[in-house]
Amino acid sequence: GDLTLEVLKHLSKTGFDIQLARYTQKDFENLQAALKKDRDRIIKSITIKEEGILDWRYPSRILDVKKTFEMKGKDFATLRNKFNKVANNKEYQVVPLSDPEAEKVIRSTIFHWLSSLAYIGRETGANTSMFYETLLENIKHSPEMFDGFAIKTDKEAIGFVVWDVSGETANALAGLNQRRIPGLSEFQVVQACKMLNERGVKKYNLGGSETESLDKYKLKFHPVESVKMFSCDVDFDKNKKLPFEMINVIGGKDGLDL
Repeated sequence: GDLTLEVLKHLSKTGFDIQLARYTQKDFENLQAALKKDRDRIIKSITIKEEGILDWRYPSRILDVKKTFEMKGKDFATLRNKFNKVANNKEYQVVPLSDPEAEKVIRSTIFHWLSSLAYIGRETGANTSMFYETLLENIKHSPEMFDGFAIKTDKEAIGFVVWDVSGETANALAGLNQRRIPGLSEFQVVQACKMLNERGVKKYNLGGSETESLDKYKLKFHPVESVKMFSCDVDFDKNKKLPFEMINVIGGKDGLDL
């Protein structure tokens, strides 16, 4: 909260509209506590608003990896059925992200996905693939920061999943697959949980969703925790100016590099 407040004070001089993103209730409470101690009072108000477009419109769904990959009980009956259809197909090979074949599978899957978007008229230009290209570059540059797997047959790429790990929680970063294969997306999530459990990771964060249909898909894995996130509009008091000393601390060579 204190750090956010100092950054906001610096940003107040830009004249831009400022919005806080992916904020949780705990984040908001920490910032409110910092504001109560603030003597400058340059921030007039911080207003919570629901995100209507991006992927925190719906809560971040977090799975217990052991519970998910074991799929015990009637609640997981449908999921077990879909998973087994893929798992029992001997043509599908799962290779770890560290395997030399993984990059080829990922690139091929991305190209297949882009072509399907073009066919249905949803292609949006270079930005459509930019995230995945950047992710691949980061994996090559810092492979120790990423984990996951790719799925292939002897003849074609099927899909991939990439995550990173923070403590006992893995965060889903990316995943694509050939949607024509029934149960493949369910297989990917369960397989990820199986591998994470073997690595001693306890939870798998699937992230939030921008649509109701995507949120419903994540709910079928019976998350053990859901984190509501929202955006906040920051309104500055334009009649107040930041003291020179404060500007120097934040923007100086010993301060924050913004």
